[in-house]
Amino acid sequence: MLEQQLQPWWPKLFSFHLLKLGGLSVDFATNKCAISHQVNVGLAGNELQVIAENCLLTFVTKSVYACLLAHTLCYAIDPHCLFREANRVFIDDGWLVISSFNPFILLGID
Repeated sequence: MLEQQLQPWWPKLFSFHLLKLGGLSVDFATNKCAISHQVNVGLAGNELQVIAENCLLTFVTKSVYACLLAHTLCYAIDPHCLFREANRVFIDDGWLVISSFNPFILLGID
């Protein structure tokens, strides 16, 4: 369902590099994205191009246009470090696509 919600947004993103951080981000279908160079980053998996921790990205500062964090913050040991590192590699006016769980629904509060 989340993948369907993001489909209209992918054609609006265009530039050179899209980072997909974490195992769930790698599995997202981003074939409608106008960014042709998409890099899968994580610690373990079959479809990874870069093996690295999310807080220690091996990319040049100000080199990435968009970053997908699909439920990555929920499992991050240090979410602040993750945001700081994503901010370091982003170009000015880059896109950060985040999905997460709604804690209120998990508690039964709507």
